[in-house]
Amino acid sequence: DNPPLTYKLRAEKARRDAAERYGGTKESESAVERSLRWMAANQSKDGRWDAEDFGAGQVGLDENGVDREFAGKEADTGLTALVMLSFLGAGYTHEEGRYAVEVDRAMDWLISQQAADGNLCGNAEKFARMYCHAMATYCLAEAYGMQKEVVLGPIVDPEALRFAMDNGELAAAHVASAATSQNILSVIAMNGAARSMEAHQMAYSIRRVDDLRLRAALAKAVAFTISQQDPKGGGWRYKQFQEGDVSMLGWQLMSLKSAEIAGVNLPESVRTRMKAFVESVRQGKSGGLFGYRRNVVASGRNSEPVSPTMTAEALFCQQMLGDPRDSAASTESIAYLMRNPPRLSDMNFYYWYYGTLAMYQHGGKPWQDWNASVRDMLVELQVQSGPMTGTWDPNDEWGRYGGRLYSTALATLTLEVYYRLLPLYRMNETTDAKP
Repeated sequence: DNPPLTYKLRAEKARRDAAERYGGTKESESAVERSLRWMAANQSKDGRWDAEDFGAGQVGLDENGVDREFAGKEADTGLTALVMLSFLGAGYTHEEGRYAVEVDRAMDWLISQQAADGNLCGNAEKFARMYCHAMATYCLAEAYGMQKEVVLGPIVDPEALRFAMDNGELAAAHVASAATSQNILSVIAMNGAARSMEAHQMAYSIRRVDDLRLRAALAKAVAFTISQQDPKGGGWRYKQFQEGDVSMLGWQLMSLKSAEIAGVNLPESVRTRMKAFVESVRQGKSGGLFGYRRNVVASGRNSEPVSPTMTAEALFCQQMLGDPRDSAASTESIAYLMRNPPRLSDMNFYYWYYGTLAMYQHGGKPWQDWNASVRDMLVELQVQSGPMTGTWDPNDEWGRYGGRLYSTALATLTLEVYYRLLPLYRMNETTDAKP
């Protein structure tokens, strides 16, 4: 089966066309590819990307005296998921493409971290716990949604196959285990040094993660997400039923929307609660401004400080929940974001990521102005020499928590915006998922 319409721009030719059409450049696309090469080269042998190795979790007591408990230090599932989303966003899946083996190995590790109750938090605790689960669920949902071919059962161990091919032979046991796949038979027929590379690129025939395992892991992860939603307020935070915050909503919402796109049925009550949560945290004259969470004082007013980052994330959430492009709230949000454009003097990869997603969906001159700014800044900021070539230094507010994997993945995802998702308001077609 073909992947859902939502992901159609990620195919190789469509990706090039979309990048050119919606505001990408040769330089921005080259930056994406440099980043992915670095990611592939720095994957751990077990398939993950190690958060602590790349500078995550450096904050104990913060400047306000709050104990952050070195949040991010054990966020391997979340950061591995962000890296995998970067590969998927550029069309590189566990089925095909030059990074198929790396993505498959990462997915194998990620699923192995799932607990009996479905959570994908891994060893992350408290502040990072539900972020990690949401990011990992988001990743599995996209991977499942992008599948082109259902494969039941890992066909053959990729490393064993590549070793055999490098040595000019294919073990009989491996041939037998792969007999159901026409793709692997074509690999056998190849000659010379090309065989190992082709085996790598055709990893969907030999992958470790089969359809049933991926589908089961996704279903369990979604069930866990739903079980953690606050039944009263409709959001998520660090613990089950805790009153939610806007920062957490974006990741949980996109994990569920991506699961829905992949064919997972969600209770309508989950969507209704998410919409209710957004309504509860609105501020501003038209309801288009947002802070981190709801903080109602005695007068009944929400006293939580409004921020560009939370407004950007909330705007994107509203777009994904089907709000009209030109609503009064959206207009207020866009105007506020345009008064707070991306600046080198105020680096914030998180803000740039969500602001870019929201502006891309909105389109028009606000998008053109925003895109030209953030795109060129990210290209300029990418490390160009040494062992960290292709990465972005974690020099923003949250880099102390997420490290280099965090900054690099978010920057890469931001530069992939032109083809990661369809521009919903600029389409005549409809997707096979709810708006």
